[in-house]
Amino acid sequence: MFIAGCSGDGGDGGDGGGSGGDQTPEPTEQDESGSGDGGSGGDSEAWPPERNTVEFLTPTSPGDTRDTLPRLWANNAEYPEGISTRVTPTPGAGGLIAVNQAWNADPSSGQMVAQGMVPMGIAQLTNDAAQYSMAEFEQIMAFQTKARAIQVSPHSTDVEGHWDWDWETFTTKVKEENLQFGATAITQFLLRNFIERYDPNLEEGDIEIVPFDAGGNARATIERGELDGYFGGFGPNYPRDEFYYTQFVFASEEYPAYYEQAQKIDENVQFITDTPFPSDAAQATIDATIDGLALHAPPGTPSDVVSTHEEAMTAASEKDTLRASIANSLGAVELNYGTHFIGQDARDFAANKITTLQENSDLIPQDFS
Repeated sequence: MFIAGCSGDGGDGGDGGGSGGDQTPEPTEQDESGSGDGGSGGDSEAWPPERNTVEFLTPTSPGDTRDTLPRLWANNAEYPEGISTRVTPTPGAGGLIAVNQAWNADPSSGQMVAQGMVPMGIAQLTNDAAQYSMAEFEQIMAFQTKARAIQVSPHSTDVEGHWDWDWETFTTKVKEENLQFGATAITQFLLRNFIERYDPNLEEGDIEIVPFDAGGNARATIERGELDGYFGGFGPNYPRDEFYYTQFVFASEEYPAYYEQAQKIDENVQFITDTPFPSDAAQATIDATIDGLALHAPPGTPSDVVSTHEEAMTAASEKDTLRASIANSLGAVELNYGTHFIGQDARDFAANKITTLQENSDLIPQDFS
């Protein structure tokens, strides 16, 4: 079984940045890549007898968050006795190499893919090299999902007193004062397009986004006072008060993990659902732009194999060792660990994502580089 990591949503301005020390055990006899044995337990009779390794394909080099997080889950997953896990970095083409490889794999062998939801769906709709249909994958799990937010820089004189802004003040200042925001990922540009399309106070082109190849470069520019803020992930970026403050979070009560965390972290944070932004458009914006890593098996994967994967990941989610490894490697354990979905919850999350992207395909960014 293959698992491939999140596609082109790299460097999300603080999605963990480098991973730090991966808690990878020494390789076992069946685990030549060094990701470790995923443990044992369960009924091995359902597993295809020709396979004894669960292989995770990640679309980046070792050390990136998109490689480290699947590795930590793989190390803690509990598959039937005799089945080990292996992580294989498979970078290239924004993740398409890994996804296409899993799509074309023999489903009877239990091969699997892990991929960022939004970039995966966008690539399917815009890139002829995408050989897959996202909706036809067998959805297993979504983990480290992340809500988007608008962060405002305390270093920019243009945004002085921004904690007193409501949404209408914010959009007025964006339009009249030509505020500029940094971004590193295609999902952030998608968020911009939703806002410009559905906010009655804005027109296309009013929000100026400056692209960066890495979050660290964006933060350095913000700290110099050369940007007014950042369009980024809520979870990874909320502690970065020396660079920017989270002003508006794109989450709702339908995503309680983010909704509750935002309220606990800062009482001044505002939700898009509490603004004059149209309610249906607000929810569509949230559904389209909450992103994360996910596990997908190719079409036709036997149901008992899908169940085995779900049971293995559920067992991992209950381990204190997984929490400790994530805290050590990525920090913010309540965000990197606590916002995952397994089984039917993952399928519902993925189906909603696919539908929302398809219904709003005209908003897919064309200027992201």
